[in-house]
Amino acid sequence: VSTQSTWGLKFSMQNFTSGGDEVGACVIDIDSTWTKAGLAGEELPKAVVRTACGILPFDESSQPKAITDSSDKMDVSDSSSSSSSSSSSSSSSSASKRKKQYFVGPSLNYRRDFMDVECPVQNGLVMDWDAVENLLQFSFTQHLHLNMEEHPVLVAEPNYNTPDRRTKLVELLFERFNVPAVYLCKNSVLSAFSAGKSTAMVVDSGGGISSTVAVHDGYMLHKTLQKTKIAGDMMDLLLERTLVSANPNFNIRPLYTVKKEYDVNDQLKVTQLNFPNTSPTFHRFQILEAYRDIKESLCRVSDIALDDNRVNVGVGRYELPDGETIELGNNRFSVLENLIKPNQLPQGGDLDPQFIFQGLPKMVSDSVTSSDPDIRRELYNNIIVCGGTGCSPTLASRLAKEIHQNLSTNYKVKILSPTTVSERRFSAWVGGSILGSLGTFHQMWFSRAEYEEHGASYIHKKCP
Repeated sequence: VSTQSTWGLKFSMQNFTSGGDEVGACVIDIDSTWTKAGLAGEELPKAVVRTACGILPFDESSQPKAITDSSDKMDVSDSSSSSSSSSSSSSSSSASKRKKQYFVGPSLNYRRDFMDVECPVQNGLVMDWDAVENLLQFSFTQHLHLNMEEHPVLVAEPNYNTPDRRTKLVELLFERFNVPAVYLCKNSVLSAFSAGKSTAMVVDSGGGISSTVAVHDGYMLHKTLQKTKIAGDMMDLLLERTLVSANPNFNIRPLYTVKKEYDVNDQLKVTQLNFPNTSPTFHRFQILEAYRDIKESLCRVSDIALDDNRVNVGVGRYELPDGETIELGNNRFSVLENLIKPNQLPQGGDLDPQFIFQGLPKMVSDSVTSSDPDIRRELYNNIIVCGGTGCSPTLASRLAKEIHQNLSTNYKVKILSPTTVSERRFSAWVGGSILGSLGTFHQMWFSRAEYEEHGASYIHKKCP
């Protein structure tokens, strides 16, 4: 797939037109932290929504209009539009389960009594399809303002996605959103395309998962896949443990629990607010959001291996939601150092019980070693670092140094890191935008006619 002159190309499949005008493909990427959506041919996604939902039990006495008129409060109270092939008993069970109010987008951060917060994507895989449906509905209607019956959808899927989740996603898009066509493509392949490469070693470190995998001639090599839960969310927990260990009295008060105002002397006055009916899951979500912001603001990967007794790295300051200021010294480097040389991580409990995380450099080396010998040199020369955690300053350069030091051969190690943080953060989506805008891509779509003739499982043949 050539990436030359791809920006601004129109989607040219004649079957997808509206009023005689060509319409663009919609590209979506759902990961553990963010849901991204936008039109193919654009440089960055227009819709970037937190992959989390506030959930309240459906109130039968509430007015339906108050629910459906809200821009970011969604209600999935029945399953009447689900696939007609579902049995009546399963439909009844689904309807009962779905009697919930979902709050996504900006309304997620508004405190409500008894509102739980759920992250529907765990370890990169969808666990709650009702919540994901609401996230997509919000992205399509409130951000992109699209009639999805006119737009084919290209989905960036996890490298380790399961067959049943692939078919479930296809059913969701065809049955609930009535899209004309669907295509599924692996995250790693799209990240390689975003860098203009068809062969590369992709290092993707996001919120829930870090993975390394080789891409060769536009296809992911499954035997080279390495994955671990040591990623951004784990670093947030590690930062929390580090700060509490240094100061047992340290506590973050979320923004919703404080009221800040200035008195007549222009002095800041902070009042503690108490909401006894706040769900523990909402409270914990807000605390973790604060730790994530601290990590992204102050934490870095050191250029060299840290020695706490000799290295003075200066102090970083951060203002907490309640106005208090904290200072981080060496510990703002020691947290992310665990991505390179883990020494503070809990043992066991990874995706694969037999897997022992020894750092991203070791994962890269293991992935390359498990590939064919004749492409190893090319893989080492085309290492792509992407993902939200992969955006950490100096991570790419430190990774290159560690990989080179561990090499027993004279391979050249080269990191291909996009110039801007946004391109690294959204690399899979950008690759999908490139792919979906190619005029020659139209023959690859899994169309509605094929879905109705062969069923959702046919996606495994169309999108291997």
